[in-house]
Amino acid sequence: MHNDEIRSDLNPICNSLFLKEKQLKATYSNQEAIHNMKEYILHSTTPCELRYGLEYLYLNGFFHELPQLIDINLASSYAVNQQWGWVYQLLLERYRDQTDPNVFLAKVATIHPLEDHMAFLKTLMHIYGNNALHRYNVFGLYLDDIQEYLRNMDNNFLKDLFQFRVDEVLFHYHWKRNELVISRKYAFRLINHFHNDYKVGLIHNVLAYTYIFESYEQAMYHAQQALYLSQNCPFKDLEYLVTQNTIPFVSSIHEKAEGITSEDKGEIAHLAIARGVVEEAIQYLRSFSNLSPFKEYYLGKAEQNMDLLQRSYNRFIQEQSDYFFARLPLNEMQKIKRNCKN
Repeated sequence: MHNDEIRSDLNPICNSLFLKEKQLKATYSNQEAIHNMKEYILHSTTPCELRYGLEYLYLNGFFHELPQLIDINLASSYAVNQQWGWVYQLLLERYRDQTDPNVFLAKVATIHPLEDHMAFLKTLMHIYGNNALHRYNVFGLYLDDIQEYLRNMDNNFLKDLFQFRVDEVLFHYHWKRNELVISRKYAFRLINHFHNDYKVGLIHNVLAYTYIFESYEQAMYHAQQALYLSQNCPFKDLEYLVTQNTIPFVSSIHEKAEGITSEDKGEIAHLAIARGVVEEAIQYLRSFSNLSPFKEYYLGKAEQNMDLLQRSYNRFIQEQSDYFFARLPLNEMQKIKRNCKN
């Protein structure tokens, strides 16, 4: 077993990918440089390049080639490369197989980092799992440490790639805090830099939600952009998210539900309310033994029930730290109060 340096970012060879990428970008178009960089990584024999190249292939959407590089790292005689291979297999499975967030977090907890960069990635993976469980406040606990680590990071190649990951998390974090100007700033920066249809599609999908209180047209524009990008993606969850959740949700919010369908149980009720089939929606929602904050909002809206709406609002805030979607029951309660005064 080779004793690869723990602080391998101090080894000059580990910045070779940064220099190679800079050289390729100066010589070729952006897309050609990315393709050539991928080929360079896949044919490298340098341990640092092979493991850090995983992040490059992953973030640039080379999901067909990524398993090949994962296998190369898993077969390495370096323990640190084996660990990186295992971790990226886990990240790939998260998208490909839609791993249960609790299972994902349990696997993340078993990672014992062999270098600082892996410790940083483990922290981000911990945040991803908690976000999937609607624990949006977790990122705030790590924010200062994450930003300090990036500032002091010596490996320029990984630093740029990890910054994209952090910007992506910041995009979601500020969205849930209802800080939409800041959130969209990160989103558009990512769209302009990412060359990964799947990632860009996911960003457009969330951007659609950020506009639901402002503009039906803007929200639908981003939903349609996400749907278009989903056609070229190896993972089908993006297409499902857009067609079964986002478009029905936006359509229901703006009461433009005719011709829109969904297989999602919550959105079936939401669409029925938007069409004015309120009693049918109430019966359907009352058939559930447990209601999510969204379903409580839908039922509260259908019944004009202030208690349900207040409970939905409290749960969005207290259980999920979601100040954006908490606006749904809050707006409905304010509407009911205005109508009572009239």
